[in-house]
Amino acid sequence: MKYCLLFLSAILIIASCKKTEVPASKQDVLRGSGGTTWRMDTATITYRLPAGNDTTTSAWGNQQRPTCKFDDYLIFRDGNIGALNTGDLKCPNGETQEIATKWGITDNDTKMYIYDAGDMFFGADVNAQLADFSDSKFVLKFPLYNVTFNNQFIVDTVHYTVTMKKR
Repeated sequence: MKYCLLFLSAILIIASCKKTEVPASKQDVLRGSGGTTWRMDTATITYRLPAGNDTTTSAWGNQQRPTCKFDDYLIFRDGNIGALNTGDLKCPNGETQEIATKWGITDNDTKMYIYDAGDMFFGADVNAQLADFSDSKFVLKFPLYNVTFNNQFIVDTVHYTVTMKKR
């Protein structure tokens, strides 16, 4: 009887122990497992009209996104370094294959920066709100900044919204 109780106790202890799954951090999702890349899916600009109404349009205005930009992608690596890979289609010819970037997620996982990837982000370093995030996409919202005559940054009324999807 004593062995029976000991055996049942051991079974109950083993059965009650469950492995707690720890969700992957946003940084881990971005880095992925070997070869995870992220492509721009959509990009819009929202700006305030003189009447005070906001309007949203394609980030490329009346033009189409250049074909050579469709295969560009970001790679997020350890140590807050990454790369902008310009893909197989080059614009202009002779474009560098990979551009070193810096990235990070801050402010309790609500903001993200991506530096030195201006070729993808309309010539700007990105300091963005992380508006949406999942295992397969993330959405960045960031303002366009203008410099005033006295070298003070002011936030313009123009904001980009960019959706990146895992490839």
